[in-house]
Amino acid sequence: MQRVIPKISIGLPVYNGERYLENAINRMLEQDYQDFELIISDNASTDKTQEICLEFCQKDSRIRYFRNEKNIGLSRNHNRTFEMARGEYFKWISHDDDYPKSMLKRFIETFQEQPKSVCLVYSYCE
Repeated sequence: MQRVIPKISIGLPVYNGERYLENAINRMLEQDYQDFELIISDNASTDKTQEICLEFCQKDSRIRYFRNEKNIGLSRNHNRTFEMARGEYFKWISHDDDYPKSMLKRFIETFQEQPKSVCLVYSYCE
């Protein structure tokens, strides 16, 4: 079996994100650009974060969910998502943000239009 490597890895570190998490995941799954993996690192949440993530994992194979046995801190949890990434590009997202449907597509288009020396693309945010 050949391993499929996504173009973009999206890191979603989360701790007790049940209030907004479902919306953030849905917004990523609604993206115009579909060649991505979503890596969720749950930092030992005590709310319904785990249940929400497991439900989404059953629906979409691009989602990879990992749960820390204990809280490892904010920066280590962010780094954990990056370390598990397999894609050519990487983007962090937050559990409480909202994303336009064309976000990933525009990031890829921008990288392709720029010289090879461009190594970071960031969008306008409100």
